[in-house]
Amino acid sequence: MPYVSNSPEWWPVIQQTIVISSVDMAWFAAAIYDYREASHQIGDIIMQVELIWTRYAGIAWSLHVQLLTQRFRSLTLTPVILILRASALYANSKRVLVFLLFWFIVEQAVLLTTIILQFNTSSLFGERFVLSGISVCQYTVANISWATPANNSVMLAFESLLVVFVAYQLVNHVRDSHQRWRVSWGIKSIFAEIVVGNLFYYLVLLLAFTLNAATPSILLHAHLSSVAGQAYIVIHTIISNYVYTMAGPHLILSLRRSHARRINGVTSGNVESVSEVQFEDTSPVVTIF
Repeated sequence: MPYVSNSPEWWPVIQQTIVISSVDMAWFAAAIYDYREASHQIGDIIMQVELIWTRYAGIAWSLHVQLLTQRFRSLTLTPVILILRASALYANSKRVLVFLLFWFIVEQAVLLTTIILQFNTSSLFGERFVLSGISVCQYTVANISWATPANNSVMLAFESLLVVFVAYQLVNHVRDSHQRWRVSWGIKSIFAEIVVGNLFYYLVLLLAFTLNAATPSILLHAHLSSVAGQAYIVIHTIISNYVYTMAGPHLILSLRRSHARRINGVTSGNVESVSEVQFEDTSPVVTIF
């Protein structure tokens, strides 16, 4: 027997669901349009193949984030990618990789333990509501109010650790660049260094996990029907969707475009000088390891 109610107290919940669904669909359309537009920006055949692989694979990922399994995969696949990127910034140092993998295993162990405790100590039941003429189905797991803050705290701590590693490498990179080339410290140059150093991507992820951790407290103090509550819901939905659909491809393509421009600039500026270079015969070179 469904629960039927026309009480106005449910209207904020209905409005919240409508807002989230509308933002999800709008962002999904924007992601597909972004993937389509990016495929026409580089004409080289090799880069075109890479763009198709990078961008259009994101369409499947955009569909995937709407499925029930996205939460589980995002807890495992995304941190592994971040660990590999952080390790690459340190020249694939084994010490850095082992250290990050150790804390990743600790994080996954805590999350897995939390999931096991949820299934052992709670009960899952489904309910059907008819709220102001709108049918709603909801699955509820009882006695797990502590699980979400615990999981978010663990993920937030691990993301903060990754941000510290990347930020340290970024500071060294910017400092070395400033000493070597005397680069200007304008906003544009600093932002470019941040993108190259992967820090922007990590900060977006950190912001997303921070919002996830703060969601229960914020929604408790900000009424769902208030302007602040609606604004927070929209911002949180946009950032979450951006993290899982477009943040990674944007970073990858920005680095590839920068590398392609640098290669093309060097090639076009040295065509004549390369054609004039002549090499004399030399004796074989023996390399001793």
